[in-house]
Amino acid sequence: MVSLIPDNLYPLVITVLLIILSAATSVIWYFLRDIKVQLNEKQHEQDDRIKQVEKDMADFKASLPHVYVLRDDFVRAIAGIDLKIDRMAREVSEVKGGVEKLYARLLTEGASRGRD
Repeated sequence: MVSLIPDNLYPLVITVLLIILSAATSVIWYFLRDIKVQLNEKQHEQDDRIKQVEKDMADFKASLPHVYVLRDDFVRAIAGIDLKIDRMAREVSEVKGGVEKLYARLLTEGASRGRD
């Protein structure tokens, strides 16, 4: 069989190939480690952002009852105000009726005094 490489150069060729393979493996290993570090940094950044969003959401939930009114609470409050206004209107109507009676009595008494 015909060989492209002379027999005395086989150890040298194998050594050079092993060096090239080791260098390629080292370069690949370096880049994989670098990618892993970058991914870990990105993961930490994302975790921090998620924690910040969770904190903001918790703050929003805590402030929600102080800032916004539920529809049921609003309806209940308005119903209470309507009841108070109705009571006041009834009382004003009663006072008006009393004033009208008093005014009518004064007119009748004044008219009867004027005839005397």
